[in-house]
Amino acid sequence: MNYVFELAKKEEIPEIFSLYKERVQWMEDNGFHQWNETDYLNTYQEPYFEGHVEKERLFVLRDSAADKIAAATTLSWIQTQAKCPT
Repeated sequence: MNYVFELAKKEEIPEIFSLYKERVQWMEDNGFHQWNETDYLNTYQEPYFEGHVEKERLFVLRDSAADKIAAATTLSWIQTQAKCPT
């Protein structure tokens, strides 16, 4: 497997958000009560990620062989909640 860490593109946001939804469900199914109890998916919706793409703060880890996003994260100097920092 070859993985590439790169800036996310705006058109990838639906795939990224879907990945987060899958992870929240996995945590719920496996007894991890973290994102599912903090209303993560309603707090961090697609516009949140769009703001980070525009500011070049959203990154993906791509499985280059499968051309599929394996992970995504935001990188910034400050912790935010529900909105992209200005």
